[in-house]
Amino acid sequence: KKGTSAKQIKFCNYQDFLGIGHASGFSSIVVPGSGEPNFDTMESNPYETGKQRKEAEVHSLLEKLSPDMISLQSKSIGAIDTASEKVKEEEKKQLRLELEEKLNKKLKRKNKARGRSKVGSQVRASAKHDLERLRQKNKDVLEREFNQKVKEEEVVEKDLKFLNEADKKFDPIDAYLDYS
Repeated sequence: KKGTSAKQIKFCNYQDFLGIGHASGFSSIVVPGSGEPNFDTMESNPYETGKQRKEAEVHSLLEKLSPDMISLQSKSIGAIDTASEKVKEEEKKQLRLELEEKLNKKLKRKNKARGRSKVGSQVRASAKHDLERLRQKNKDVLEREFNQKVKEEEVVEKDLKFLNEADKKFDPIDAYLDYS
């Protein structure tokens, strides 16, 4: 606007817009060609905020430190190690031996599941076991029913056999006839 002084001016990143803060409020104008058409590909996040930039810098500095420099004991930070070189070398050798032992333990061949420990495989296996249990249960029930029917048939056959033999032995007409 005419007659107002600009308080703050800022470009939008990678765009052709210019934001202007003035006494009457805020205005934005288009400035063709001012935005960078291709942002820097070497930059990890071109849109990062100041806080993100600081956090990334702290992470990069921490990555530069060797792990033996990091300590949770705050008293040891300003202290000087007064041990002799021989003691330091012995400690390093001991540490190396412990690390080698750990590596050797890790290098032992493991039983590889080769996909057997995946969730889908476990679900399939449990479903298969459930089906096998159900089949076995049904098979047992059918076998019991079959055995029961066989026993019933045997009982019926025995009863019929007994009745047939009893019929031959006992004839009511024989009571009236005298065979003597």
